[in-house]
Amino acid sequence: MIIGIMGFLMSPLWLALILVGLVLSATVLLSTPEYFPNAYQLFPEWPVFDSRRMLWLFAIAMGLLLLPKFIATFRAWARPLARNSGGRVRIFASAIFETILSALIAPVQMLVQTRQIFEILSGRDSGWNAQTRAGSMPSWTVVLRHHWAHVALGLGTLIVLATFSPAQLIWLSPILAGLILSPLTSRLSASPVFGRWARLRGLLVTPEERDPPAILTEAAAISRTLPQPLAGRDGLLRLGGEADLLARHVGMLAPCPTICPARSGWPGSPPAPRSTMPPIRSRPWTIWTGPRPTRCFSTPPC
Repeated sequence: MIIGIMGFLMSPLWLALILVGLVLSATVLLSTPEYFPNAYQLFPEWPVFDSRRMLWLFAIAMGLLLLPKFIATFRAWARPLARNSGGRVRIFASAIFETILSALIAPVQMLVQTRQIFEILSGRDSGWNAQTRAGSMPSWTVVLRHHWAHVALGLGTLIVLATFSPAQLIWLSPILAGLILSPLTSRLSASPVFGRWARLRGLLVTPEERDPPAILTEAAAISRTLPQPLAGRDGLLRLGGEADLLARHVGMLAPCPTICPARSGWPGSPPAPRSTMPPIRSRPWTIWTGPRPTRCFSTPPC
């Protein structure tokens, strides 16, 4: 749980770090350096730029990000997983492919998680909807509706940096690329065609995908022979038109109570006067097979 919490908190911390760096860069660019702060000074004071420390900081940050991935890759080389996943070359190519894809997704994930944390702390609905598990490529209208702000932010930052500080583009190019290409990344990462393209080239393939177990093969074959579910009102119409299906459906329902729970004095429901309780056999949610109801279609509307 702590790892999950910190995973979300890293997004606003990363965003704050980027904003602080941009503010410091803007302060340096917009301010005029004072070479002789004292009136009686023989030599000027030049602005300090510690390139050695900056390079060390960059190397340490890249090591923290990439070292765990390469350790896992090298460990996979020494195990049968390398042979069953297509060989060492495909495992290494999959690691590089996943790193590039994660780098493109990370800036968008940073902004989305930061917004969700802000909305949760402010007591608003963060919009945590169910994920779409089926493999389907979203339309350009959908991805642009979700990512237009990310693209605008990336393009605006690109124009400002290119005008005032082109050197900063080198450091922020991965973030800007992820923001500007976010609609394309969303479409490709959800596309079954792109997934099949990667699988044909041996990228991100597991041993079970290359050699499926027999039980999974048989389960897939059986599932293809099963009848497909009917959508909309067709299922209800077929249920009402076939007596066998209706009987099987009724047999799976819960037993129907003889007295309405909301009117029988159950906890949380005040008892109603006996004179206001209609006879149970007049309730439309019961199916009669004899002198008393046996099954309920749903919770009675008491």
